[in-house]
Amino acid sequence: MLKNSIKKNLPLFVVLLILFVTYRAWLTTNLITAGDFWPLYFDQYDNYRIFPFAWNTALSTGLGGNSVFLLWNHIFLTLPMYFFGTLLHLPYEFAERLGYLFPLLILGFVSTYFWSRHFFKKNNILQTISGLAFSLNTYSLMIIGGGQLGIVFAYFFTPIVVLSFIKLISSPYVGRFKFFLRQAIITGVLFVIQLNLDLRMAYVTMIAVIIYFLFNIKYEISKRNILTIPRLIFYFFITPLLITILLNSFWIFPLVLSPANISQQLGSAYTSTVAVNFFSFAKLENTVALLHPLWPENIFGKVGFMKPEFLLLPILAFSSLFFISRTNPSASLRARDQRTKSYVLFFALLGLIGTFLAKGANDPFGGIYLWMFGHIPGFVMFRDPTKFYLLTALSYSVLIPYGVYFISDWIKSKAKNGYKEYLRKLFFTLIIFYLLFLISPALIGQLNGIFKSTTLPNDYKKLEKKLLTEQKFFRTLWIPQKQRFAFYSDINPAMNAQDLFHSTDVNKILNSLEDDLSKKEDSMLVRYGVKYIILPYDSEKELFLNDRKYDGELYKKAVNDIEKIKWLKESSGFGKIKVFEVSNSKDHFWSPSTSLRINYKFINPTKYAVEIKNAKKGNILVFSESFDEGWIAYLGVMDKVSSIRYNKIFNSFRLEKDGNYSLEVYYEPQKWVERGMIVSLATFIFICASLLVLKLRFMNKDTRIKEEKN
Repeated sequence: MLKNSIKKNLPLFVVLLILFVTYRAWLTTNLITAGDFWPLYFDQYDNYRIFPFAWNTALSTGLGGNSVFLLWNHIFLTLPMYFFGTLLHLPYEFAERLGYLFPLLILGFVSTYFWSRHFFKKNNILQTISGLAFSLNTYSLMIIGGGQLGIVFAYFFTPIVVLSFIKLISSPYVGRFKFFLRQAIITGVLFVIQLNLDLRMAYVTMIAVIIYFLFNIKYEISKRNILTIPRLIFYFFITPLLITILLNSFWIFPLVLSPANISQQLGSAYTSTVAVNFFSFAKLENTVALLHPLWPENIFGKVGFMKPEFLLLPILAFSSLFFISRTNPSASLRARDQRTKSYVLFFALLGLIGTFLAKGANDPFGGIYLWMFGHIPGFVMFRDPTKFYLLTALSYSVLIPYGVYFISDWIKSKAKNGYKEYLRKLFFTLIIFYLLFLISPALIGQLNGIFKSTTLPNDYKKLEKKLLTEQKFFRTLWIPQKQRFAFYSDINPAMNAQDLFHSTDVNKILNSLEDDLSKKEDSMLVRYGVKYIILPYDSEKELFLNDRKYDGELYKKAVNDIEKIKWLKESSGFGKIKVFEVSNSKDHFWSPSTSLRINYKFINPTKYAVEIKNAKKGNILVFSESFDEGWIAYLGVMDKVSSIRYNKIFNSFRLEKDGNYSLEVYYEPQKWVERGMIVSLATFIFICASLLVLKLRFMNKDTRIKEEKN
């Protein structure tokens, strides 16, 4: 009994051991941060509000911008930190693990378990191979290492979403309206969760779902009736789509009814075909072999040589096509039923599509991807084509186990009677070791990023305390850009010098900085409200780079050059962090009129209460956020003043009356966020109630059936 139990659960123990070895750094209490996964100070928890806002002070290089097009992942970004940080007041090292890292491991394990079990119900070895192929390949490990946790969560959630759609179209319960409605609602909710994790991965998932629908529609109709097509479309597409729209009303409403210029917000770096060509790192041999182009160093732009050992993966995957051929003389080596054959053909097609798209603008036929980027709605999100590795990984997680199974059957048929099972098990074992060999850098601790722990330098703790003590508005300028341990908030936004001065060359940035400061009151930085200029200590060796490698001499030269700028006064006491103060920087609200007195209170990123004294009709009130005509100044309920552009950059309001009075400065697109939230919450409550009612009816019906049988 014990021996059989161990034998049955051995693959599970192997998987858990592999996960433990790969993610061992997460089991410590040290800080985990790398790539896009930045740490937070305790006082930054307040930035993570559960309620979404249409304005983000961090956009437009710290001058703020319309953030509606980013709100789709608001829940994922804020909810964990709000719960574990704001409410429970946990240190960040614990909050990041409980809110992100450990849930990611659990999701990856659970998702691949149900996915592999669906296709390989009674074969633990094939389930293990499927799980390894999907969750521990070079693409998944690279995006995890890069700290792209929203993408990783959505990646691991993909099998759950696709399985729900498969269940929806393949269910034998033809005449049960309530069953189909319940499954359609569940599918829609699951897709909404994935969309709120990462919109791009949800888009790629829908490509897989649509292909599956088209690929299987003939097979499903043959079992039913052609008249079921409208019903299938209703359940398969319309119901999930309607749920998706309604649950996401909080950002869809303002996006449609109060649209922002997304291209202007993001710039050509995100929307041009030049960017697509630049980010097309993977070549066809990389994508077909499920080999991330940056493996294993994960240094941006440093594409590694092709590793031939990975070419066995597509051979194993697409070998399954040979064994489902009708011309194969041995029936025992063919797929066991029509459903298996359908799966193999579908996933082979999906793998080819993923392989082609993931290479982006590279040959062959790279122009097709560029055309799709410019013409297909939503494709503009994919300047980085590697997101389509998801399709290849999804495909190989099914094709490779099928191929391995069919090959093992062939080996068994050729072997002598006494060695049949022995050779088959040996082949399975070799395949597992081969898959582990491909990711050996992860197992022996060679991967960087969030696979390594780090510590927060004490110099940054001192700087955070310094910035917090002032408790008033100002901006900080970081040269060349913001360091991951930088403190920033809504009232103290951080600006990247390389974005502000449109250069990555530190020497050019410092020259431009000196020229600007020499203008004194007309200085751009003074008008922007920049009080501190900071040359960071590059503790993580990711800012001062020469040919993608850290160069300490660049930092030393930058320190020497910035200390020579006579317009700056250095604030000491921060170790290797160089902090300089800019005198006479402007406040968040200011006026060219010297007689106007202004007091204001920050309420949230979309609302400010402003007190005006000694106003004269025609005075200008400048609000130093990037210009957006959505900003309105309210004087009472009915009287409002629209924003006009000031100095080509800022918002400003022309005061229409003399005297002392109060204004409310409000970002009007926020009202659509608030109305959308009402719709989203109402939809959520309605869905929960509907699922509960349907569940109770199913339970009552099952109870009646049992009673009738008894």
